[in-house]
Amino acid sequence: MLVKGHVESWFIIIDCKDVYISQVPITSLQGFIVSLQKNFRGRMFRLTAVNSPLLLKAGWAMVYSWLDEFVQQKLIICGSKSLKKNLTEYIDENELEKKFGGNKPDITNRFFPPLPSTYSSK
Repeated sequence: MLVKGHVESWFIIIDCKDVYISQVPITSLQGFIVSLQKNFRGRMFRLTAVNSPLLLKAGWAMVYSWLDEFVQQKLIICGSKSLKKNLTEYIDENELEKKFGGNKPDITNRFFPPLPSTYSSK
């Protein structure tokens, strides 16, 4: 939601549950990141990849040291054990979906903006 008169920053959650390292859509992720950098530079507060496979976490550990400290602060890769701790540090439990350790019902609609369930015939 965009609020008039307020600067918004985004907290992006990428759920890697049931995704194997060979199934990670590298090209799609690259396009997503390029789009964020070109159009919304400075808007991202944090990007967190949750339920990450072990190989992704191992690869991230190597790449992490090469990144600028400012970028290191913005990117978090975590498994299912540290999921709730990492997310509730920044997001209130009442605003976080149950699948991520919060109290809010899980969102099942994968489209943004949400598609209306019924359309008016005006």
